[in-house]
Amino acid sequence: MEFEKKFKNKIQKKITEQIEKDFQGDWDYFNQVREDIIEDTINEILREIKSIFSLYNKTVSDKSKQIYFDDKDITVDSLMELKRKIELTQNEKEYIEYENESDHFKNKNIEVIIEVLVRRILLEKIDIPDLTVVEQAIEELYKGNAYAKKYLHMKSLISGKLFEESEDKFSKMVSDRVEENFNFYINCGGYALEVDTCIFPAENDGNNFERSVSSILELFPFVRLLGDTKLQEDEYLVLFRASKNGHHFIKQVDDGTFVEKEGGHAPKKFVKWSESFENSQEAAFAVKKDHDIEYFDKYGSIIIPIETVKNFEETVIHTIQNMQNTFEYHNHTFQLKKSDEGIIYVCSMGKIVAQVLIDDKDYDIEIKKEYKEYISNAKPTEIMIENNTQRTEKNDIEGGLHDR
Repeated sequence: MEFEKKFKNKIQKKITEQIEKDFQGDWDYFNQVREDIIEDTINEILREIKSIFSLYNKTVSDKSKQIYFDDKDITVDSLMELKRKIELTQNEKEYIEYENESDHFKNKNIEVIIEVLVRRILLEKIDIPDLTVVEQAIEELYKGNAYAKKYLHMKSLISGKLFEESEDKFSKMVSDRVEENFNFYINCGGYALEVDTCIFPAENDGNNFERSVSSILELFPFVRLLGDTKLQEDEYLVLFRASKNGHHFIKQVDDGTFVEKEGGHAPKKFVKWSESFENSQEAAFAVKKDHDIEYFDKYGSIIIPIETVKNFEETVIHTIQNMQNTFEYHNHTFQLKKSDEGIIYVCSMGKIVAQVLIDDKDYDIEIKKEYKEYISNAKPTEIMIENNTQRTEKNDIEGGLHDR
């Protein structure tokens, strides 16, 4: 899906930038390492290389093809000089980065850098033959113990095979981290509404479902209530339920199925509402397919306090106090009209849906029973989910009001 691809690309860019930053830190830190530590590591690596070549020479009957090299020029100074002028290949860099990321013990990271530098100097001195012939000799000599692992590692390093393996390991490491971060960074709301953070709408205590719905509409301009309207081609469907136990979002994807994301888990096909939401109120949102996903940098995790969100009654009072005649609420337009008796009528589409009596600073708002669902506009009237697969067509809202 486009959102997942876009968001994962963003995460991957951040991860690779951080890995590059960490690598550069280790690369620079190498300049501060004590000379005796570098020298000891060089000598240990050279001993291992000589052992590999010694085993190789025993397999070669033609002495002219045996490997001999003078290691006296491989010193701390020659290594540091090479480090100053070297341009790492992508494979070398990925090997170092993978080892740095998988083992943050500094001396281990130093050892990996020295391995790459020593190998570079070695390649300048001799042509590396096919060393696969020494694998069996190593296994027989060390019978699978720690030395076998150590020498097989050195054989793969010298031959360059280790860099090929590291390329795959590095790629998998980044891919795994992208998946982990994708699952960690967004919850059901971020996934369903396709923004790069977690969303916690104004929580419902069992009586404030409209507040939860309003909080979503207020923050995200690309979301509207489907209500009694039709889903447009540039929109997709999101269903939202809330109760005193929390909230949950699910969304419909291109093939018509519904998917969900629970907390830090990976997205999965939606099967059914959990017991917590089985009988909860439900709102259907129409969400624009093409919209801004960048919300984390502006808001962090989006937690909307219920005090900042107005329900219908509070919206009416706010409109009156600000001496306005019209307002929008849950995708419907409302007008205020005052009668000669001082009653303020709240109208929509030519019908009176509520009336307001004002006594000093007290507001008594009475919503006509037959228009409560119209006002909230939060009950899906076209598409519902029952047992995951059934879709139920609903008739127009009771009362005959239509705002399409």
